[in-house]
Order: sequence, then structure tokens, then C-alpha cells
Amino acid sequence: MPLLSEPGRRGGQRLHPSAVLPPLNLTDREATALLVALTLADGMPYTSAARTAAAKLRRGLPDATATATRDLCDRIRITQSLPSSVDRRVLAVLEEAVASATVVRIDYRDSSGEGTRREVEGAGFLGASDGWWYLGAWCRLRQDRRLFRL
Repeated sequence: MPLLSEPGRRGGQRLHPSAVLPPLNLTDREATALLVALTLADGMPYTSAARTAAAKLRRGLPDATATATRDLCDRIRITQSLPSSVDRRVLAVLEEAVASATVVRIDYRDSSGEGTRREVEGAGFLGASDGWWYLGAWCRLRQDRRLFRL
């Protein structure tokens, strides 16, 4: 049991804040999924409970997992709750690329229908009010940041 102690007349011992809850055996991606889901509850019934649950989840994570989870959560932006129409296999590849900072090759078709093959470095996802999900990435072909509609 991790204890913190303070010497002196007003000192004493107390449990470390992470010891209040049992350790959670979640990966950074599992914790991120839960925190994103709890964030989507904002404005719905049980919003307050979702916020306290998210705070408990964050406090209960081991330091390394908490850091990785915070990093992944910082790369997700949601402007409204959106049902995903993206092929789960495609999304799984992109999630892995963002989480592991690996390059992914995509076939991209622009608004005029012109197709190109791109190598991109996924930075995060955007769920936008237009009803689409986007991959925010560095495009190696264009040498610039881009949003790719999924």
C-alpha cells in the first residue's frame, strides 16, 4: 500500500491518492475509449456522473498508462456526437497509426474526383458538425497538414 508521510508535529501518514481505488488493468487505448465515451455524455442525462467517473478513471490509472492516455485524448476533438459510418477495418488501421505514430498509406480522392496515393502521419481525429469524421495528418506528398474526410 503506497503511503505518503510528512514529518513533524502536524505530520502523519496517508494513503497515496492512487491507492484509494484498486489498480485498473486497462491499456492506454482502452482508457482513451472510455474517456471519449464519457465525454460524449456531456449534455445528456448523467453528465455529472460521467464527469466524476472520468475523474476516477484518470486517478486510478498507473502513471505510464495515464500519460499515454492523456496524450491520446489530447489528439481527439469532437464537436458533437456522431454515429460513425467509417468502415471499422479502415478506422482500426487509422487508430493504430495515430496511437503508434506510424505512417499510413491511403488512397485519396479530392473534391473533383482526382485520386492520389498519399503517405500520411496521423495526428488525431475530428468529429465535425457536418456529420463526417476526419483524420488530421501531416501529408508527405503536400508537405503540409491536412484533414482527410473518412
